[in-house]
Amino acid sequence: MKSFKRTKLLNVDWFITKYCNQSNQCRFCFAPKNAFPRDATLEEALPICNRLAELGVEVVTLCGGEPTLYPYITEVVEKLHSLGIKLVFYTNATTKYNILNLFPYIQILSLPIDAVSPVIVKVMRGFEQFKAICLLLARLKIDAWHPAVKIGTVVSRVNVNDLKNILQFISDSGVVDVWRLYQFSPYGRGKNNEHLFLLADDEFNRAVDDIKFLAKGSAINISERSRNNTIGNCHIMDSTGNFYFYEEKYAPLGATIFDEPQKIIAGYANFSYQEKKAWHLLVK
Repeated sequence: MKSFKRTKLLNVDWFITKYCNQSNQCRFCFAPKNAFPRDATLEEALPICNRLAELGVEVVTLCGGEPTLYPYITEVVEKLHSLGIKLVFYTNATTKYNILNLFPYIQILSLPIDAVSPVIVKVMRGFEQFKAICLLLARLKIDAWHPAVKIGTVVSRVNVNDLKNILQFISDSGVVDVWRLYQFSPYGRGKNNEHLFLLADDEFNRAVDDIKFLAKGSAINISERSRNNTIGNCHIMDSTGNFYFYEEKYAPLGATIFDEPQKIIAGYANFSYQEKKAWHLLVK
């Protein structure tokens, strides 16, 4: 078997499924629901896991869609863990899947909170999702051990004034390690609602600076990703192993996980990908 341990393909965002149980709720969503083909079968997914390890990938982010809807998510997570790959796991926490079963295998649990004020919660993700996050955070607080916790917030014109309240909420939770602020990027359903959510660059930067100032001295590490830095800075792979370049649309690279790594990396060569994943280092 070839070894590519010295390649720069260290992080891969694996969109393990394109399906989401909240796709009709989140009007700001820029996930690639209609850009990707079908989901992989288990027989297709396990060789992808092996190939990721062969290429020396250190961190795999499992995202979507909602990963817990993927019928073989348990098998994939356990396989990646057995191969020594660090896992970041995204979930909206609202499906019937018991996420606690994955805790022994994942290093970072990523949860979305886009508002805490009731009126804004209703506009962003809805009360069901917020309630589910509250229950999960409360459970984490009493557990003897759990993965590191990252909160993700899509910052838009709708919720920018709720960021201070979100900071207070996650500080009070006592379990959050990293808060990642993403500037709204108009694609997909989000593109259709751009008039409602689009936030100017200077407004986003000012909001991030204000939050970082308020969070000084707290245990929460804050990291941001601007709209400009969203473009081209993720090694995006669909469920069946095809790679894409995000430029407020998902453009196929014409490369798969089974190609030579240089062919994959070349599609992202002009972008400081590792710098954009540096928030991983903020996790305790």
